[in-house]
Amino acid sequence: MALGSDAAFASAGPKVFRVALDGTVTEAGPAHEDQIHALAVRPDDGLLVTADWKSVVIATQDDAERWRLTRLTTAMAWSPDRQILWLVGADLAAVDPVTGTVQQQIDLPQEGARAIVVAPDGSMAIGIDQLGTGAVLVLTPDGALRHRLDIPKARPESAKTGDYQPTACPGLAFSPDGSRLATAHTNGELHIWDVASAAHLTTVRARHESLSTCAWRDDAHVALCGRDVDEGAAVYVFAV
Repeated sequence: MALGSDAAFASAGPKVFRVALDGTVTEAGPAHEDQIHALAVRPDDGLLVTADWKSVVIATQDDAERWRLTRLTTAMAWSPDRQILWLVGADLAAVDPVTGTVQQQIDLPQEGARAIVVAPDGSMAIGIDQLGTGAVLVLTPDGALRHRLDIPKARPESAKTGDYQPTACPGLAFSPDGSRLATAHTNGELHIWDVASAAHLTTVRARHESLSTCAWRDDAHVALCGRDVDEGAAVYVFAV
C-alpha cells in the first residue's frame, strides 16, 4: 500500500486501486500482466510507480503512462526530497522519477532484498530474507554499507522442537528523527535498533502470529500490522 495526498493506493493481482478519503474505490494506474507486488506514489504530483513479478516497472500520472523499464524490483522507496526513487531487487538502483532513467546502480553485499525504507537524512535500510533468515543492511545516503544488523533468532513457543522460528524482515521504519530503526519480522517480533551504533535496543513480542509492516506513530510508539490467527485487531500499537 502507498499513501498519496488525498488517497491510498493498494494492489490486488495485476491491478491497482485508489481508495479515496470517503471510502470510494476506483481502479488506478496500469494493468500489469502479472501480479503487482510493489508500488509507490509521489504525493506532490500523483506519480504512481508499480512493479510486478515479471520485472516490469511502470510509472503513470493522471492515468497516462510516463515510462516503463524492465528491472527486478521487490520494493521501492522515495528519497526525502522525492527526486529519486530507489528500487531494490538484485541490486539497488536510483531512478529519475520523471524519465525512468537509472542514474546509479549499487551492488548489494547480500541477496534476498525484500523491503526498503529511507530515513529523513537519506540513509537507507534494506530488509534481507534468505531462506527465512533475516538481516538488515543499513546504508549511507550514497549507498555505502554502514551496518549489517543480524536479527536475533527467536526460539519457538513450543519446547517440543529445537528449531528456530524464521526471522525474515518484511517491514522497516525509521523513527521520526531517524535515530532508531524498527524491524518487523515473520516470527511476530519487533526489534528496535540504534542507527548510529547498530546496537540492539529492545525486542517486542507482538500479538500477531506474523508481522508484515510497522510504522512509528511518534517517538515512543510503533504500530504493527500482520497476520493474527485469532482474528484480533489488524493493528496494535506498542510503547517502545
